[in-house]
Amino acid sequence: MITELRDFMQEQHPFVLLSEAEQSKIHASATSRTLPAGAVILEQGGPTSSCVYLITDGTARLERDALAGRRLEVGDSFGFPSIIGQSSPTATVIAESPLTVQCIPADLFTELLNNTAFAEFFLKDLGERLRLVTNGGPTSLGGQLTAEIGSLGLRPLIKVSPDDTVAVAARAMRDAGEAGGCERLKASAPAPATSTNLMLGGLKLDSDQVSW
Repeated sequence: MITELRDFMQEQHPFVLLSEAEQSKIHASATSRTLPAGAVILEQGGPTSSCVYLITDGTARLERDALAGRRLEVGDSFGFPSIIGQSSPTATVIAESPLTVQCIPADLFTELLNNTAFAEFFLKDLGERLRLVTNGGPTSLGGQLTAEIGSLGLRPLIKVSPDDTVAVAARAMRDAGEAGGCERLKASAPAPATSTNLMLGGLKLDSDQVSW
Protein backbone atom coordinates (compact mmCIF):
# COMPACT_ATOMS: atom_id res chain seq x y z
CA MET A 1 0.00 0.00 0.00
CA ILE A 2 1.29 3.45 -0.94
CA THR A 3 0.39 5.90 1.82
CA GLU A 4 2.28 9.01 0.66
CA LEU A 5 2.46 9.76 -3.06
CA ARG A 6 5.38 12.18 -2.64
CA ASP A 7 7.46 9.58 -0.78
CA PHE A 8 6.65 6.98 -3.43
CA MET A 9 7.76 9.28 -6.26
CA GLN A 10 11.08 9.93 -4.54
CA GLU A 11 11.88 6.21 -4.40
CA GLN A 12 10.27 4.45 -7.37
CA HIS A 13 10.88 4.44 -11.12
CA PRO A 14 10.00 6.19 -13.28
CA PHE A 15 8.89 8.97 -10.93
CA VAL A 16 12.31 9.19 -9.31
CA LEU A 17 13.56 10.37 -12.71
CA LEU A 18 11.46 13.53 -12.46
CA SER A 19 12.75 16.77 -11.04
CA GLU A 20 11.44 17.99 -7.70
CA ALA A 21 9.37 20.58 -9.54
CA GLU A 22 7.84 17.92 -11.80
CA GLN A 23 7.06 15.69 -8.85
CA SER A 24 5.41 18.65 -7.14
CA LYS A 25 3.16 19.13 -10.18
CA ILE A 26 1.97 15.53 -9.88
CA HIS A 27 1.44 15.88 -6.14
CA ALA A 28 -0.63 19.02 -6.68
CA SER A 29 -2.69 17.68 -9.61
CA ALA A 30 -3.21 13.96 -8.91
CA THR A 31 -6.51 12.93 -7.38
CA SER A 32 -7.25 9.80 -5.37
CA ARG A 33 -10.13 7.46 -6.28
CA THR A 34 -11.35 4.42 -4.40
CA LEU A 35 -13.35 1.86 -6.35
CA PRO A 36 -15.19 -1.31 -5.29
CA ALA A 37 -14.22 -4.78 -6.50
CA GLY A 38 -15.67 -5.36 -9.95
CA ALA A 39 -15.59 -1.71 -10.97
CA VAL A 40 -14.57 -1.05 -14.59
CA ILE A 41 -11.89 1.66 -14.75
CA LEU A 42 -11.08 1.57 -18.46
CA GLU A 43 -13.10 -0.14 -21.16
CA GLN A 44 -11.75 -1.73 -24.32
CA GLY A 45 -12.81 0.39 -27.28
CA GLY A 46 -14.04 3.16 -24.97
CA PRO A 47 -12.95 6.80 -24.68
CA THR A 48 -9.28 7.74 -24.55
CA SER A 49 -8.03 7.54 -20.97
CA SER A 50 -8.32 10.87 -19.18
CA CYS A 51 -5.43 10.11 -16.84
CA VAL A 52 -2.61 7.76 -15.96
CA TYR A 53 -3.75 5.54 -13.10
CA LEU A 54 -1.24 4.57 -10.42
CA ILE A 55 -2.41 1.76 -8.12
CA THR A 56 -1.77 2.61 -4.48
CA ASP A 57 -3.82 -0.20 -2.90
CA GLY A 58 -5.50 -3.35 -4.18
CA THR A 59 -5.27 -5.22 -7.48
CA ALA A 60 -6.84 -4.99 -10.93
CA ARG A 61 -6.91 -7.25 -13.98
CA LEU A 62 -6.79 -6.69 -17.69
CA GLU A 63 -9.34 -8.27 -19.99
CA ARG A 64 -9.08 -8.24 -23.77
CA ASP A 65 -11.97 -9.60 -25.80
CA ALA A 66 -13.37 -10.99 -22.52
CA LEU A 67 -10.17 -13.00 -21.89
CA ALA A 68 -8.34 -12.41 -18.62
CA GLY A 69 -4.79 -11.11 -18.94
CA ARG A 70 -2.15 -9.50 -16.76
CA ARG A 71 -2.78 -8.68 -13.09
CA LEU A 72 -1.93 -5.14 -11.98
CA GLU A 73 -0.72 -4.58 -8.43
CA VAL A 74 0.42 -1.77 -6.13
CA GLY A 75 2.90 0.47 -7.95
CA ASP A 76 1.66 -0.51 -11.43
CA SER A 77 0.25 2.14 -13.74
CA PHE A 78 -2.12 1.94 -16.69
CA GLY A 79 -3.90 4.22 -19.13
CA PHE A 80 -0.71 5.77 -20.52
CA PRO A 81 -0.64 3.96 -23.92
CA SER A 82 -4.11 5.30 -24.64
CA ILE A 83 -2.89 8.83 -23.85
CA ILE A 84 0.34 8.50 -25.86
CA GLY A 85 -1.52 7.15 -28.88
CA GLN A 86 -4.64 9.32 -28.38
CA SER A 87 -6.64 6.15 -28.91
CA SER A 88 -9.18 3.93 -27.22
CA PRO A 89 -7.93 1.49 -24.58
CA THR A 90 -7.40 -1.94 -26.14
CA ALA A 91 -8.15 -3.80 -22.92
CA THR A 92 -10.67 -3.42 -20.13
CA VAL A 93 -9.27 -2.79 -16.64
CA ILE A 94 -11.38 -4.17 -13.79
CA ALA A 95 -10.80 -3.87 -10.04
CA GLU A 96 -10.18 -7.35 -8.62
CA SER A 97 -10.43 -6.07 -5.05
CA PRO A 98 -11.33 -2.74 -3.48
CA LEU A 99 -8.94 -0.50 -5.42
CA THR A 100 -7.36 2.88 -4.71
CA VAL A 101 -5.65 4.74 -7.53
CA GLN A 102 -3.96 8.09 -7.99
CA CYS A 103 -5.08 9.74 -11.23
CA ILE A 104 -2.45 11.85 -13.02
CA PRO A 105 -4.24 14.09 -15.57
CA ALA A 106 -3.50 13.33 -19.22
CA ASP A 107 -2.36 16.85 -20.05
CA LEU A 108 0.16 16.81 -17.19
CA PHE A 109 1.42 13.35 -18.18
CA THR A 110 1.91 14.56 -21.77
CA GLU A 111 3.87 17.55 -20.47
CA LEU A 112 6.08 15.25 -18.37
CA LEU A 113 7.00 13.25 -21.49
CA ASN A 114 9.34 16.13 -22.31
CA ASN A 115 11.55 14.58 -19.62
CA THR A 116 13.39 12.06 -21.83
CA ALA A 117 14.31 9.58 -19.10
CA PHE A 118 10.73 9.54 -17.78
CA ALA A 119 9.30 9.09 -21.29
CA GLU A 120 11.73 6.28 -22.12
CA PHE A 121 10.44 4.21 -19.20
CA PHE A 122 6.91 4.17 -20.63
CA LEU A 123 8.03 3.56 -24.20
CA LYS A 124 10.20 0.65 -23.07
CA ASP A 125 7.16 -0.75 -21.29
CA LEU A 126 5.26 -0.62 -24.57
CA GLY A 127 8.17 -2.33 -26.31
CA GLU A 128 8.18 -5.08 -23.70
CA ARG A 129 4.52 -5.73 -24.36
CA LEU A 130 5.29 -6.12 -28.06
CA ARG A 131 8.09 -8.60 -27.25
CA LEU A 132 5.65 -10.64 -25.14
CA VAL A 133 3.35 -10.83 -28.13
CA THR A 134 6.07 -11.85 -30.59
CA ASN A 135 7.47 -14.42 -28.13
CA GLY A 136 4.13 -16.14 -27.79
CA GLY A 137 2.68 -14.31 -24.81
CA PRO A 138 -1.09 -14.08 -24.29
CA THR A 139 -2.68 -11.98 -27.00
CA SER A 140 -5.76 -11.80 -29.19
CA LEU A 141 -3.86 -10.66 -32.27
CA GLY A 142 -4.65 -13.93 -34.02
CA GLY A 143 -3.26 -14.00 -37.55
CA GLN A 144 -2.02 -10.42 -37.58
CA LEU A 145 1.55 -11.49 -36.74
CA THR A 146 1.63 -13.90 -39.72
CA ALA A 147 -0.02 -11.53 -42.20
CA GLU A 148 1.95 -10.41 -45.25
CA ILE A 149 3.36 -6.90 -44.85
CA GLY A 150 1.82 -5.84 -48.13
CA SER A 151 -1.63 -6.70 -46.85
CA LEU A 152 -1.44 -4.31 -43.91
CA GLY A 153 -2.17 -1.13 -45.83
CA LEU A 154 0.68 0.84 -44.27
CA ARG A 155 0.52 4.59 -44.70
CA PRO A 156 3.45 6.96 -45.36
CA LEU A 157 6.14 7.47 -42.73
CA ILE A 158 5.90 10.35 -40.31
CA LYS A 159 9.31 12.02 -40.02
CA VAL A 160 10.57 13.93 -36.99
CA SER A 161 13.92 15.43 -36.13
CA PRO A 162 16.22 13.50 -33.75
CA ASP A 163 16.20 16.66 -31.63
CA ASP A 164 12.41 16.61 -31.22
CA THR A 165 10.92 15.49 -27.91
CA VAL A 166 8.72 12.44 -27.40
CA ALA A 167 5.76 14.76 -26.90
CA VAL A 168 6.36 16.32 -30.34
CA ALA A 169 6.53 12.84 -31.89
CA ALA A 170 3.33 11.78 -30.13
CA ARG A 171 1.55 14.90 -31.41
CA ALA A 172 2.79 14.17 -34.94
CA MET A 173 1.30 10.67 -34.76
CA ARG A 174 -1.93 12.02 -33.31
CA ASP A 175 -2.26 14.73 -35.98
CA ALA A 176 -1.54 12.23 -38.74
CA GLY A 177 -4.15 9.93 -37.26
CA GLU A 178 -6.73 12.70 -37.30
CA ALA A 179 -5.90 13.33 -40.96
CA GLY A 180 -6.32 9.69 -41.90
CA GLY A 181 -4.00 7.76 -39.69
CA CYS A 182 -0.39 6.63 -39.71
CA GLU A 183 1.24 3.29 -39.03
CA ARG A 184 4.92 4.19 -38.79
CA LEU A 185 7.12 6.94 -37.41
CA LYS A 186 10.71 7.49 -38.45
CA ALA A 187 13.46 9.79 -37.19
CA SER A 188 15.45 11.64 -39.85
CA ALA A 189 18.79 10.17 -38.68
CA PRO A 190 19.85 6.57 -37.96
CA ALA A 191 19.71 5.36 -34.37
CA PRO A 192 20.51 2.10 -32.51
CA ALA A 193 17.75 -0.51 -32.48
CA THR A 194 16.66 0.03 -28.89
CA SER A 195 13.13 -0.61 -27.64
CA THR A 196 12.58 3.14 -27.58
CA ASN A 197 13.64 3.44 -31.21
CA LEU A 198 11.26 0.66 -32.13
CA MET A 199 8.60 3.15 -31.09
CA LEU A 200 10.20 6.29 -32.51
CA GLY A 201 12.22 4.74 -35.32
CA GLY A 202 9.73 2.71 -37.25
CA LEU A 203 7.04 0.87 -35.26
CA LYS A 204 4.02 2.50 -33.72
CA LEU A 205 2.14 0.40 -31.15
CA ASP A 206 -1.36 1.09 -32.37
CA SER A 207 -4.55 0.80 -30.36
CA ASP A 208 -5.48 -2.34 -32.32
CA GLN A 209 -2.22 -4.01 -31.35
CA VAL A 210 -0.93 -4.43 -27.80
CA SER A 211 -1.36 -1.23 -25.79
CA TRP A 212 -3.96 -0.43 -23.14
